[in-house]
Amino acid sequence: MNNLPIYIINCCNESRKKRMIDRFKHVNLIPIFNCFTDISGIEHKYHITLTIHDKVMLSHMDCIKKFYESNKPLGIICEDDIYIHKTLDKEIEKIVGFINKNQYDILLLGYLLNYKPPYHYHNLLTSFDNYKVYDYNDELWGLQMYMITRKYAKYLLDNFPIQWKLNNPKKAWAADWIISKNGKRAMIYPMLAVEEGDRIRDNDSGQKRYHRECNKIQYNSKIYI
Repeated sequence: MNNLPIYIINCCNESRKKRMIDRFKHVNLIPIFNCFTDISGIEHKYHITLTIHDKVMLSHMDCIKKFYESNKPLGIICEDDIYIHKTLDKEIEKIVGFINKNQYDILLLGYLLNYKPPYHYHNLLTSFDNYKVYDYNDELWGLQMYMITRKYAKYLLDNFPIQWKLNNPKKAWAADWIISKNGKRAMIYPMLAVEEGDRIRDNDSGQKRYHRECNKIQYNSKIYI
């Protein structure tokens, strides 16, 4: 476990950071908090105005860059508004063994889902321990927690820098559309992380309702802290 870095995207929100420190302390893990602050510098350099989705993507990519530069073979990246599995440290050890054996590029450990698999959107690929592994289509959203390989990190950094956004203005440069939608991919269920469900930054009432619905269906106080 000491060889597997865990990066938490934190937009300099101290209250969220404290909550996450307490939760990870409960499972004997010390994550790395990453607050990407060069938003104005990016906007000035490329003469653009970044959307909230751009800023989230930049934060994910910055974590991916730091993970790649760590030279570690595997890493976990997550957001700072999640409940985590009460035995996350032990569960991660199982996941590491699985991803190494099956050579996935990215394995989703926490995402948005307003139902419980199995469901017709997902095919069961395999299972291990108490987990089932499903494929997913391009309509699955959320990157609350995921594990990636160093090889896949390099692929993302090489192929989807912010210059790609400028060269492809009609395509989405967003974490949900790029990070989770390329490479050999799968999702595990039950999840290791569930979003808290309170999307204060999102003004779309439909989005707020969806996030809260996902939390209501997936969160179980006996499993997550």
